[in-house]
Amino acid sequence: MASVASWLIQQVLSMLLSVPLATVNFSGDDPAAVVASFVVLFAFLAVGQLIGQGLVSVFPPLVTALLYVDQRLRKENLGPELARAAGLL
Repeated sequence: MASVASWLIQQVLSMLLSVPLATVNFSGDDPAAVVASFVVLFAFLAVGQLIGQGLVSVFPPLVTALLYVDQRLRKENLGPELARAAGLL
């Protein structure tokens, strides 16, 4: 799931960047514009990669911790004890 979400983030950023790049004239009339557009493209793709990697590296340990706590609550019947400790019962 995390990999799919990472892929979707990267694809959305790539699509958003393809629109401005389509307007750049790559015939060589203005090489500074071509270089600037590629710098912007790589910067946005790097940000997308960073966000995607952050999601991929954080999501699985969070799911594992949630499953561990859930199993422990169920096996040891800690729900009522935690509710009492929180002052809910």
